[in-house]
Amino acid sequence: MPNENKKPEGKTKPDQPKQQQRDSEQEKRFHARLALDPSITGAIAIAPFSTTLVEPIALAECLVEQSRMVNDGNLQRAEAMLITQAHTLDSIFSSLARRSAANMGENVQTAERYMRLALKAQSQCRATLQTLSELKNPIPVAYVHQANITSGPQQVNNGQRALGSSHAPARKNKINQTNYWKPNPMSNWTPERRARQAELIKRWKPWERSTGPRTAEGKEISARNAYKGGHRALLRELAELLKQCEQSIVVKQ
Repeated sequence: MPNENKKPEGKTKPDQPKQQQRDSEQEKRFHARLALDPSITGAIAIAPFSTTLVEPIALAECLVEQSRMVNDGNLQRAEAMLITQAHTLDSIFSSLARRSAANMGENVQTAERYMRLALKAQSQCRATLQTLSELKNPIPVAYVHQANITSGPQQVNNGQRALGSSHAPARKNKINQTNYWKPNPMSNWTPERRARQAELIKRWKPWERSTGPRTAEGKEISARNAYKGGHRALLRELAELLKQCEQSIVVKQ
């Protein structure tokens, strides 16, 4: 009696290409993840510059460990790296500055090249120390609700966004006046109040106490309030002299 539970051998063959395709796709994704892994790429870049023969796999493992320490908040390795780099850049600056001084009297162009490189090393050293300082003493950040600082005709939109709108509502234009927010006491005066104020002013006579300067020195100073330097008077005199010269030349001719 034939075995009915036995599967035919020909039905398992069509599934093999699909499995091979899935394996190929997984392998491609694995290689893509390796190419984008910062530890792997960093190890490949460090290996050619290393003075000793180091395997990229060991370098990648060390980089993964260092990255894990930084993620946990341990920045001792980063601080040590920055201070050593700053010392290295300072040594480069000193060496290049000495070479520039040695060529100063003989070859000015070579001395200038060395000095440019020395100043670049000095600038990088300063930037490295600044980064280390900010790492040790972070700058406090203040999160303000609103801070509008402009120096021109910019429009600043504030307020809550409307439902279904991707833009904030524009603020209405207001008059740029010095005393805009100060209430005007005479804005709500009635005609009777204005008439009574006029009678009081006539009774007080404030113009009798506003006579201006009374001394000779004060009058002399106030008399020169409109003085702009005397250039107009000088120009008038020069114009008059030129006119007289032209008239004399015409008469002689």
